[in-house]
Amino acid sequence: MSTAAPSFKKLLTEYIQGHIDEQKALQISWNCPYCHGSHAGNLFKKVRSMEMASAADSHAVEVNLMDETGQLFAAIKISKNKTRLPMLWINTGSRM
Repeated sequence: MSTAAPSFKKLLTEYIQGHIDEQKALQISWNCPYCHGSHAGNLFKKVRSMEMASAADSHAVEVNLMDETGQLFAAIKISKNKTRLPMLWINTGSRM
């Protein structure tokens, strides 16, 4: 009897939830479109919970990362289309 491999969505949510539960850092870096400089920070610094979102695109997995007040801090959208890059949106009203 074979068991099906866990889905990407399940693996992603377990990975993220593990980082949140254990208060592990996830360091990211990006090029800023505003100042044209490079920045780095801990994506999970303010994240206290996550929600799976209903992505408008059924070919994507979307995860919303919520801060300590329950406000949306960041959203990750990963397309199942291998030609698209993952997208990360961070609420610029909050500082990392």
